[in-house]
Amino acid sequence: MARNGYPLVAWTVDDPELALALFEKGVRGVETNIPFKMMKRLHSQLSQTVDDASGLNLTRVAQVIRVQTEDDVRRALSLARSSAKKLSIAGRRHSMGGQTLGTEHVLLDTTGLNVLSYDPASELLTAGGGATWAQIQRFLDPLGRSVWVMQSDNIFTVGGSLSVNAHGWEPCSGPIASTVERIRLMLASGEVRTCSRRENPELFRAALGGYGLLGLILEAQIKTAPNRLYRKTARFFPVAQYAASFEKHVTNNPNRGLAYGRLSVDDRNFLSEAGLHVYEMAFPQPKAFPAMTDEGLVQLKREIFRASERSDLGKVLRWIAEKNVGTWLDGGGVTRNTVMNPEIHFLWPKSPGKHDVLHEYFVPCARLLSFVNAMRPVIRRHNANLLNMTIRDVRRDQDTLLSYARQDVFGLVLFFSQDNTAQAEDSMRRLTQELVEIALNHGGSFYLPYRLHYTRAQFRRAYPAFDDFLAVKHKYDPDTIFSSVFYHHIADEDLRLSAQRSGLLGAAGVTTE
Repeated sequence: MARNGYPLVAWTVDDPELALALFEKGVRGVETNIPFKMMKRLHSQLSQTVDDASGLNLTRVAQVIRVQTEDDVRRALSLARSSAKKLSIAGRRHSMGGQTLGTEHVLLDTTGLNVLSYDPASELLTAGGGATWAQIQRFLDPLGRSVWVMQSDNIFTVGGSLSVNAHGWEPCSGPIASTVERIRLMLASGEVRTCSRRENPELFRAALGGYGLLGLILEAQIKTAPNRLYRKTARFFPVAQYAASFEKHVTNNPNRGLAYGRLSVDDRNFLSEAGLHVYEMAFPQPKAFPAMTDEGLVQLKREIFRASERSDLGKVLRWIAEKNVGTWLDGGGVTRNTVMNPEIHFLWPKSPGKHDVLHEYFVPCARLLSFVNAMRPVIRRHNANLLNMTIRDVRRDQDTLLSYARQDVFGLVLFFSQDNTAQAEDSMRRLTQELVEIALNHGGSFYLPYRLHYTRAQFRRAYPAFDDFLAVKHKYDPDTIFSSVFYHHIADEDLRLSAQRSGLLGAAGVTTE
């Protein structure tokens, strides 16, 4: 069961060696009568290797420090400097490309920075960078308020979501950066800056969507939305009609709430049939909303989803279920907070010998059909096992330097199941680079929190403001205290050239990192 991703708990383990053996088998926690002795014994062995949620980036770090106050962060920065270590920032570690990790780095666990407050006059939420959206939803729901923009799952932290500039099901809206009024950012020097569109704007534009490379987001002031009662509608049609249908039923619909699209992935209808799911305001709206509830039928949904991993028949049955069951479940009325409170664990457990891989591409709305038609044969040629493709609406982002939406775009989220072999990994890398190229040729871009399979040249084409980002990075973090595996992937050459210009490279060409 541990191999399949289910958490197990062993009861009353007082032998540290036995506890280590259980952890190596996949057990996540143990009950013990000697907690302090156990922690001391295990710390030196368990805290040195960490991974992200993908399970694909096991990394040896110098130390893991869980911070709860600003002084904790300053002490960690001082430790990193005194030990000549780099520092990486992590919340729930759900990025897949080493954005939160670095070899022999000091790793900051920010989940202790989770204080929340709400100002009813401004309708702004102030949230610690380590607070999760699940904590925020439980906090806001009794107040009749809701999150404006977040990912489709609520397990991530505020700091993580702002650092990847996440987007979600809120249509006709920019990414999450568009909902941020200000942030408090701790720089590599230990100084705290308040940043907004008017105060320290260059830091604001670089830190949002900056993957933790400018500093640590201590807290953020974020716009909220009113909670609403929705009814779900769904329409299915050829993918060629998607853009027009979206404009009619979402963009020009004054009662729209949340919305997303999905494309079929079974062989017969592969990426040729689309579904548009819209949560519209119900009338009349109640004076008091029912309390937010957890997602139901999780085990059944998990079985249906994972059946699509094993066979084309599973994909066919899942599409039939989506057409005939999904609207029925939510059609009677559901609150915005409940819709945005999904159970991510319906995706798990993963199949033995396989792992899940996400891609995401952004293309101008008018070029959606051309992009889908171009990517369809490429995915087939690589025999990639595509389990899901969702379409999101993302409006132009004018707030961040590393913007993936420099115009209004549709975001296409691809969910693959991949064999855990070197051959499959090489095939996925080649597939990624081909799909990235197609997106770029359509005037689009791709999302950075996923695997590092794209080339640095492709990154440069998709993110042309990277030089401006580097200039801000070097200005406020000249010693590159904040770093990660991801940063090395996108900036190694830039770091080397910068070091040469600064006289920091010797004749042997040894870099400063």
